[in-house]
Amino acid sequence: IKSGDRESYGAVMVARYTGARPSEFASITIQDGKVVIPGAKKSHGGDRGADRVIDLDPKALELVRASLPYLQDAAVVGRVQDRISAAGRRLWPQRKAVPSLYSWRHQMGSDLKASGMSRKEVAYVMGHQSTASVDRYGNRKTAGNGKVPRAADPAAVENVRELHSEPPSAPAAPSANARFAAHDLPDPAALVANLKTSELPVNTGAIKRFSMEKSRERQGVSRDDGLKP
Repeated sequence: IKSGDRESYGAVMVARYTGARPSEFASITIQDGKVVIPGAKKSHGGDRGADRVIDLDPKALELVRASLPYLQDAAVVGRVQDRISAAGRRLWPQRKAVPSLYSWRHQMGSDLKASGMSRKEVAYVMGHQSTASVDRYGNRKTAGNGKVPRAADPAAVENVRELHSEPPSAPAAPSANARFAAHDLPDPAALVANLKTSELPVNTGAIKRFSMEKSRERQGVSRDDGLKP
């Protein structure tokens, strides 16, 4: 695998298995078998991300451990994101919204919610200071498969503030990133076999559905009108 391929593969593995923000990748470390993620000074939504320590499935931990050495420079992560964006723009030159590393992060949020984990622990694992942001992620309909990370120290979860207003049974509509589900994103095995230095392979059908949903959002059409989740 070429150097550029390792960078891209590593970035996707870290996003897929930790749910970390791309801006946090370079600061992630593994200590005593735990993944330590210092919160980004400014997150994607403009708020300060929270520090967290999480436990991963052994296989996921080894994938993340092997990936981190390639992500020590923020410029590397930026290049990977540019490749994903470029692929989307080539396929859909008229669309403003394209998939990104945040698509895997939002899928992790959906998976955590579908696992039955408490809202406070979901917020903790995702690096939020309160539960107010949990509703931005999808629900069971958009969840993928596999084991999810957990808080390494349950007591640390209590530092998350309870601020949400929506009950778990009636979550707010997920964002477009949340609706771009992991089962529509490249599988790790496919990435190993097909990743090229020039671009990250992207599921064309998934991007089409993503673009259709963005268009329907602008027109005020519900996501429950027959579009595949």
